[in-house]
Amino acid sequence: MFRYLQKPHIELARAILRITLGFAFFAHGYIKIHQTNLSQSWTDMLSTNVQQLIGWGEFICGLCLIFGLMSRLAALVLIVDMAGAIAFVMKNEDYIPIGVGPHGNSFKVGYEYNILIIAVSLAIFLVGSGWFSLDAIVYRRWKAEPARGGLEGSPHLRAEDTVSTPVQVGER
Repeated sequence: MFRYLQKPHIELARAILRITLGFAFFAHGYIKIHQTNLSQSWTDMLSTNVQQLIGWGEFICGLCLIFGLMSRLAALVLIVDMAGAIAFVMKNEDYIPIGVGPHGNSFKVGYEYNILIIAVSLAIFLVGSGWFSLDAIVYRRWKAEPARGGLEGSPHLRAEDTVSTPVQVGER
């Protein structure tokens, strides 16, 4: 058991990060889409059309992350989304706003949540979808079909999965 825990499980970590962030944005996007459809605004700082666009973007990026399809692009979109949230919605808030009053300390939501999402999205952008994803299935199929010009340099392919055939001198 301890040997199992001592080995790194990179692919499992990629899947956990990607799927967890995907479900969070799937849910947030769904809520934002339906609040805007019911003429309820979730912020007064953005127009209804921009709110719809953000809601649909979060919803679609969440689905992409859950299934591991174009995860790097989805993570990049979410980084821009969270940077926009900090710049336009959370601009008057502190990192962690703490208020002191007669009933003790009160904590409000600051932009620490947005910074955390940017960090997780950046990690997904850097490491990719991993083997437990639709991206890996697509890349394995491209690799199996040399007529399409496989992706030998793809970050999803491990060195032991690529087969190199020696070229004889004089062959063309």
